[in-house]
Amino acid sequence: MPKTSTDAATQEEALIRQHLPLVHHVVASVRGRLPNHVNADDLTSAAMNGLFRAARSFDPERGVPFAAYATTRMRGAILDELRGSDWASRSVRAKARSLQDAAERDGGSLDRAAEAAGLSAHE
Repeated sequence: MPKTSTDAATQEEALIRQHLPLVHHVVASVRGRLPNHVNADDLTSAAMNGLFRAARSFDPERGVPFAAYATTRMRGAILDELRGSDWASRSVRAKARSLQDAAERDGGSLDRAAEAAGLSAHE
């Protein structure tokens, strides 16, 4: 007997209710690696969105536990939210990290702060 949309909605709701505590666990895990200015409520909202989408698209026949699937979807939703709210592109962030690494290398090897001329050589 095929599942009705009411059955599917009931199953989605049950998955969401059962795994709701996972949202706070995922947010806490991700938040620990972020600057303090990042709003926890925004992360929670994104994770909830990921949980809803996971419940809607979950296929138990694939053999993946829902908690693992939902965790991946929630982390992805949080990363999408962070990327969307970031003023800098990935390439700008990569360039900044590269310059920071060069400054730390030059400053450490010379036992003094790196100079602008030394940094420009690493570009």
